[in-house]
Parts: sequence; structure tokens; C-alpha cells
Amino acid sequence: MFSSPCAAMLPGGEIKACRKGRPRITGSGTFVKTIDFPQTFPVPHSDSEAGGTLMFPGDVIAAHDLSRNTVIEALGNVYIFGDVRNSRIAATGSIFISGKVVDSELYAGGYGATHNRLCSFTELVAKEVAGLREAARHLAETVESTVQTVKYGLVIMLLLESKYAHLPRMIRDMQELLSGMSTDYPQDTKILKHLMEFF
Repeated sequence: MFSSPCAAMLPGGEIKACRKGRPRITGSGTFVKTIDFPQTFPVPHSDSEAGGTLMFPGDVIAAHDLSRNTVIEALGNVYIFGDVRNSRIAATGSIFISGKVVDSELYAGGYGATHNRLCSFTELVAKEVAGLREAARHLAETVESTVQTVKYGLVIMLLLESKYAHLPRMIRDMQELLSGMSTDYPQDTKILKHLMEFF
């Protein structure tokens, strides 16, 4: 099966590109294979020291030094013609840097992109859970100051239905990420899976 707005299948079975770009084939293990030609995103030059976060479904090119604390996630390759400092770069393809790399994290290929997503997502979930615990503590102290008894579980449920209503979805997303990881992933994720099930 063949499906793509970026390419056409000719009568002889050959595939013709309908636009310029580096070809990418997705849909392994499914009935529908997709061939596309990812766009290229040129990172604009900035004099600001503060970096930002860039997620792009194709190749990313920076023709200059990256600002500090820049995060790049690309489904293609990343090309940087300059220095990288205090930044994190993840690409399902390759990462090319012509300058110096200092205090930075680089994740390339399928494993690299998965590892980066697992690390950043775990950090985000941990931050949200810590925020939930702190909010529950404050709420419990407020209720107790009115000389009423507090059931901690009810406080957590109240917060999960209001201020932290997004947390259950994050936990499910984390479980999906963990279940979709390859069995040859070199780090043991059993404890993390157990914690997600517990939540």
C-alpha cells in the first residue's frame, strides 16, 4: 500500500518525488507505508543568551552558534554550523556539529530520540507530582487550621479533579511511551513502569 501527498507511484512501481527534500519512509509494521520529504527549518539567529525549545518534524539547520539552554527535537537530522553550550539536541536521524559542544546532551537515532523523550518526560512527571504533593500539603494545612480532620486521599482526589486534572493524562502518556519501547533498551524501566501503574 502506498500513500503520500509528497510522492506519486508510477505505473511501473517506481516512486516519483513531488517536491524537493530528503525522503523518509514511515509506517513500518503497518499496512500503510508513507513516504514524505520533511521540510527544513532554519533556526533564526538570536543575540539573546536565553535559548528556547524547538520541535520540528523534519531537518533543523542552524548556521550559527546556538543560544545557551536550547532544546531541539527533530524527526530528521540536525545540522549546526557553530558551537553548542548547555543545550539538549535529539534527532531520529543524525546530528552534525561543526563547532564545540560544551555541557550538552546529544541523542541521535531512534534510541537517542526515545531516550531523550523518556528523560524529559520523566522529569516533567516528577515535577508535576512534586507540585501535587506540595499543593495537597498546603490544602490539608488550611483545612486543619479550621479544626477539621483531613483525609489525605480526598485532598489528592480533589486536586486531581481541579488544578491537576492534566496529570492522569500525563501518566497514561508515560505508560504508552514505556510500553512502546524496544526490549533491547539498555536501562531497566521496571521500577518506572511499576510507579506509573501505582499512580
